[in-house]
Amino acid sequence: MRSQSCPGRCPTYSQALPRAGVNTQPSQSRGCLVREDANIGPMNSERVLSWDTLAPAAQLQLLGNSFMRVRDGCTVMPLLGLPGLAWLYSLGLWPPGITLWWGASLLLVGAVWGVWGLWQRALKQRDSHGAATLLAVWLPRVQALAALYGALVMSSAASAGPDTPFELRVVFICGSTLVVSAHAAHQSAALVVFKRFFFTSYAVSLLSVPYVFPDHWPYLLPMHLAFGVFFRNASISHQFFLSNVDLTERFRAAKGEAEQALAVKN
Repeated sequence: MRSQSCPGRCPTYSQALPRAGVNTQPSQSRGCLVREDANIGPMNSERVLSWDTLAPAAQLQLLGNSFMRVRDGCTVMPLLGLPGLAWLYSLGLWPPGITLWWGASLLLVGAVWGVWGLWQRALKQRDSHGAATLLAVWLPRVQALAALYGALVMSSAASAGPDTPFELRVVFICGSTLVVSAHAAHQSAALVVFKRFFFTSYAVSLLSVPYVFPDHWPYLLPMHLAFGVFFRNASISHQFFLSNVDLTERFRAAKGEAEQALAVKN
C-alpha cells in the first residue's frame, strides 16, 4: 500500500530533497490501513469512511474485535438464563423447550470457543496466508456464529412457551432485547457481523411474539420499532471504529513525513 503524496504543498522543500540525495518517490508503507483505491482526495479533504475502503489488514482487525464480543456473549448467555430456570423450577414447571434451548446454548459455547482457538492459530500464520485470504475464510464463519447467537438469545421466551407465567415471559423477552441493545455498541466494529446477529434476532423475536403472547401480541409488536434505534446506534458506533482506523493512518503518515524531514535537516 503506497502512502499519499502532497505535490506542490512545499515547493522549496520538494526541490531541496533531490539536491540532498533524498529519494522523493513514495515509500512503501508497512502499516497502511486504508485501501489505495479509496476515495480520500487531498489530505485536507474529508475521507469517505466505509468498510469497503479499509485494507484487508484493518478489516481483519475489526473482525477480531467483533468476534471477541460474539464469543463473550455466547459464553455469558447460559449464565443469564439461570435466574429464569430457577424461577421455573420454583413453580414446578419445566417446558421441553427450555431443555432444548439450554442444550443448544451449551453446544454454541463449545463451538464458539473451538472456532476461536482456530482463529488465534490462523492469526499466527497471517504472514504466510495473507490478510485478504484469512478475511475471505473467516468472515463467513464469524457471521454464522453471530447469526446463531442472535437466534438463540431471542428464542428464550419462545422456549418457555405460552403456558408459563406472563411475568416470566416478559422478563425473558425484555432481557433478550437488552442483550441486543448492548451488542449494538459492543459488536459493531465489523458491522457486517452485527447485521447477521441483528436480523436473525429481530426475525426470531417478531415471529415468536404471537406464539409466546397469544392474547397480547398486537400490543407488543410496536416494541419492535426499538430495533430500528438499535441498528442506528450500531451504525454510529461503527463509524467511530472507522474514524479510529483513519486517525491511525493519518498519524502514521504524519509521523513518516516528520521523520523524513528530520533526517534531511540532520
